[in-house]
Amino acid sequence: GLGIKTFIQIQLDFHRDNAIQTFVNEVKDIKEITECHHVTSGCDFILKIFVKDIKAYEKLIMEKISKISVIKTFQTMMILSTSKNEAVLPREY
Repeated sequence: GLGIKTFIQIQLDFHRDNAIQTFVNEVKDIKEITECHHVTSGCDFILKIFVKDIKAYEKLIMEKISKISVIKTFQTMMILSTSKNEAVLPREY
């Protein structure tokens, strides 16, 4: 099964034309990326990634993520444990 969940913070190189749209188009077809969020703060995007093991993570980084031309930097956060994971919104939403 899928054993490792990570979040990757992405900072784009805005000196490249259409950096945001280029990035969005390139991550759409990467099956390990289950969520892609355009965010405020110190990074531009946060990706949620599922892989089966560290070898699969390394392959994903080397063969896919690092080849996205508009990425300036990225930082991975490995999930050690999850205290809460609610998929359903509260009624007041």
